[in-house]
Amino acid sequence: IIIVDGWGNVTKIPLGINAPVESIAVSSDGRMAAVLTDMSFEDKSGRLYVLGKISIIDLTSKKRIYSRIFANIAGHIAFVPGTNWLAFDYYTDMNDFGKQDVRFFDIKTKRILKYCFHTCGNDSGSIYGKNVSYSNFILSRNPINGDPLIAIYNGGFFEIYDIMTGKKLLRVLSNGHTLAFAHNHPWVFSGVGELWDYEKGIKIGSVKLAAGVSFDAKFTKDDRSIIYEDFGCPKRFDTNTKRIVKTCDFYSSCGLFFLTPDDQFLIGFKEGKGMVTYKKRYLKRSKLCLRVIGAQNLLTRQNICLRNSSVVDAAMAGNTLIVSDFEKIYIFKPFRNGVWY
Repeated sequence: IIIVDGWGNVTKIPLGINAPVESIAVSSDGRMAAVLTDMSFEDKSGRLYVLGKISIIDLTSKKRIYSRIFANIAGHIAFVPGTNWLAFDYYTDMNDFGKQDVRFFDIKTKRILKYCFHTCGNDSGSIYGKNVSYSNFILSRNPINGDPLIAIYNGGFFEIYDIMTGKKLLRVLSNGHTLAFAHNHPWVFSGVGELWDYEKGIKIGSVKLAAGVSFDAKFTKDDRSIIYEDFGCPKRFDTNTKRIVKTCDFYSSCGLFFLTPDDQFLIGFKEGKGMVTYKKRYLKRSKLCLRVIGAQNLLTRQNICLRNSSVVDAAMAGNTLIVSDFEKIYIFKPFRNGVWY
């Protein structure tokens, strides 16, 4: 795998295996990363054996410190906030990939824990030109008591549980895989535009969505605002007044997005013009670009399109913007407020 730090320095870390990477997770303190590689194979009779190798990376020394092979692992891993645990989903019935469980692995003791939650299969598709593979679970931490939480997706609903006690805190309609956890309050914002308090089990706010569903939403770090996508238009909802306080204009539309670490900008994926081809025209897809939008005024500051190529994914490392296509990684450093080069 390739590690890029906030200064744009690149480090390659060998995993000791030549296999496709299914999932990557980084711990909340930034000290460890986990990588899931697919080791599945078929025997001569055509029987599929689903195997996955999880590698733990120390990001300080930039070395692989532990690896383990799991059978029937489904394809998503994530660190559990506030713990030394790693969550993963796996198939419980190899004749029905829609039946899955989420289990937990303690990195310190190297043991699988007793906690288990049932869920359905993962979903994938294209959202406003961005190919995505949705996990069937989302992890967070209860700011009231510090307990780790898990939200399980099943048939258009999210069920939120306290992992330690197994207590169900809330069941909320989502109509998709959108569920945003607040940072300092026991709140969630769902894909149907509803703001809930999962400790009290009550709805405390809502917005009307043009298409009936939002494909992305994020709380700012102070929980004062929720920025959410509504039919390709970012909007900002004030959690104090319970009102929409800003809406994008025609030139600031985008689909899926993420916030910069300082909450000053959102970086959205935006469909570009035309098609791009790779591998001697064997691979062809619609062009995808990035749009940098101010989080307060929701006005576009910069459009980033790769020449003769298409954005596949992007992320922030500190103030450095990391962008990838099918073949290369591009590093954009901050030039001035809201502009990367």
